[in-house]
Amino acid sequence: MSYSNLIAMEVPTYNHPDVVEDVLSNCAEHYKRCGIEIYYYDSSDNDDTKKVIERFNAEGYDNLIHVQVETGAPPHIKRDMIYTGVALKKHYRYVWMSKDRAWVEESALKEILDAADENYDAIIIATRPGDKTYIDSAEELYQRWAPISTSMNVAILNTESVLKDYTAPIPNRPMCDFGHFYALFDGLSRIDNPRIARIEMGKRICMSNLSESTWTNDAFIVWKDSWIDINDALPDIYNPYKDYVIKKVASLPWILAERNRLLQLHELGVLTPETLSHALSRWERISDIPKGVVMDIANDNYDIRYDLTQIQDRNELTKLLVEMAGYIREGKMSKEQIPIDDVANAVKIELLKDEDKPRRNIRVGAVDSILEDFSEREYDSEQVAKIFQQLLGYVI
Repeated sequence: MSYSNLIAMEVPTYNHPDVVEDVLSNCAEHYKRCGIEIYYYDSSDNDDTKKVIERFNAEGYDNLIHVQVETGAPPHIKRDMIYTGVALKKHYRYVWMSKDRAWVEESALKEILDAADENYDAIIIATRPGDKTYIDSAEELYQRWAPISTSMNVAILNTESVLKDYTAPIPNRPMCDFGHFYALFDGLSRIDNPRIARIEMGKRICMSNLSESTWTNDAFIVWKDSWIDINDALPDIYNPYKDYVIKKVASLPWILAERNRLLQLHELGVLTPETLSHALSRWERISDIPKGVVMDIANDNYDIRYDLTQIQDRNELTKLLVEMAGYIREGKMSKEQIPIDDVANAVKIELLKDEDKPRRNIRVGAVDSILEDFSEREYDSEQVAKIFQQLLGYVI
């Protein structure tokens, strides 16, 4: 069978023979039917993956090519081989680097091939709906669709334009350095009015359940060090958007955006007192969660019930109470310095706006009790901060 020279799918892999076999069992037939050749750049320390591919070859799938790479070669070595065409049997218009656990359904593959016929500079596979299927600005793609572009298997790059003058990003890191992301946006920056197709895939992008992301244990290396560095290394045309994109992507809920995610990383031993100083360097560039919260989580002192920094919709009173509670916890304000009468009166004024009289009276009485208790008892800073938490509960 004669195979297309439109797209070469190139898959870096390492010790995943079961994953490769699972994926090919689901897609080898329709990839061959569509004329797609798949190259496996294999740095495994055994021949198991090679044997899987040879077994499929023997069954008639001669569109599968095994490329032996030095054992244990880091990801960036395989990436550079892929983007410079090492081991390709012929010239292809496009290179499609993909995770070894991913494949697309046949209907999606046909849409991709149709787009490839139009000679776009890049084809972006999107999993979620969007308002555009054609983009003619590298800056717009970067600003609006950077999150999907971080995934290795979503960008199909034109070898005659985007990859024409491919250079490896600096620095190269031993694990994920987002080099595929750099290749896309660095290449597009050199093209006047680039033509970019965006194809909505939805659930037609499939993943083997025999493998998953291995980044969790290195979350701070990946999303703080590598992610910031690769964006900073991009050409100057992206400068107006870099800080926004860095934080937008790193702040996704499953990465570093939510307190529950940080609590999970703490439970896994990723966010600990030993890793804290590394985690906090350049922290403001990747997250809006206050450093104090991160420190409390790392040191096992965090209680989400008393985290006043979660309050987003703040009037002046709640803003004041949140700030004062922070000062108390940080030791910047003692109990004696707190204008508790003024605070209590301000809370009461807010409560008196409630038109539900029974509820209003109960709340005002509760504030009076808090005020009386505060005056008569000794409290440490943490207990005082919790009293402010109670007051906040009445006004937000």
